[in-house]
Amino acid sequence: MMVLLGELQDGMCDAVIREAPLHVFTELFMTPMLRLSNDPVKNVFAGLVHDLVLPFLASWRQPCAALAAGGHHTCVVTKDRELVCFGHNDFGQCTVPASLGPVLAVAAGAEHTCALSADGKVVCFGNNEFGQCDVPADLRPVVAVAAGGSHTCALQRNGVLVCFGHNGLGQCDVPLDIDPVVAVSAGGAHTCAVTAAGKLVAFGDNDRGQVDVPPELGPVAAVAAGSHHTCAITAVGELVCFGGNVLGQCDVPPNLGPVRAVAARLLYTCVVTITGELVCFGCIDFEEIHQPPGLHAVVAVAAGTCHACAAKETGEVVCFGHNDLGQCAVPTGLLVATAGSLRRGD
Repeated sequence: MMVLLGELQDGMCDAVIREAPLHVFTELFMTPMLRLSNDPVKNVFAGLVHDLVLPFLASWRQPCAALAAGGHHTCVVTKDRELVCFGHNDFGQCTVPASLGPVLAVAAGAEHTCALSADGKVVCFGNNEFGQCDVPADLRPVVAVAAGGSHTCALQRNGVLVCFGHNGLGQCDVPLDIDPVVAVSAGGAHTCAVTAAGKLVAFGDNDRGQVDVPPELGPVAAVAAGSHHTCAITAVGELVCFGGNVLGQCDVPPNLGPVRAVAARLLYTCVVTITGELVCFGCIDFEEIHQPPGLHAVVAVAAGTCHACAAKETGEVVCFGHNDLGQCAVPTGLLVATAGSLRRGD
């Protein structure tokens, strides 16, 4: 969901998935849509409908509304629509504006945070050196937001993707001929979007091949942009990663099986399998990102620079890795929201 000098934020969203055709949802990322509801909650957590048949996801409920890990901070949307952030706060990336109000989703960049409010507006705070927090005044109602190293992307309800902030490598240059977008992820200095047809489009920094989408990839259900690599979940649940692979962040385990969520960061990748297992690979030893034992029933994952966070079916948030700035110090009793609780407002 994840983004630093390649930080990318990946928050996963709540979803109820039924038998074919199935609707796939991811955070940071949300996933594909062909039609939109007037209900902003449905648009964020069940909107962007993509008619991909995913038999491996026959039936499960993912109770995570929004979970995001930035450079050295973490943000969570609670069941009462409150945004809570903790960790590094030198740039105010954890100082949630008092006037923010109810929140549906959150994206955490390297040193900035963006929240999607219940009325479809985007509010960003933290480091604004490159204008990554300067939300365009003419932005239409938004259904998804992604935060990169120093840039931000907002997906409007009409399928138009708008990116702003640092654009030194073209990470904000949305292709003019791109079809309506249904999902977006922002990496260190590149951006990835999924169209309504399931096509993955990537643009921006390509120093490691992170925007060279494999021609044989096929329809995509979700995407995560890391610092210098990209990972996509295909329509059949297969994980495909490409780009920088110096420490194995693109070496998908051979027996991984279908996955339902993915998060990418500087030098590692984490996924949630359809059985609720969390699997991380890449530079996890060097970064000391060792997941605690007994971590099961996971529905969402977010990757920070040197820390990762997982949301369990119960709503519990578990963070692990470096905690030198409090990025893993989850407040006692904190529970991540579900789509159901957001609709009810309880």
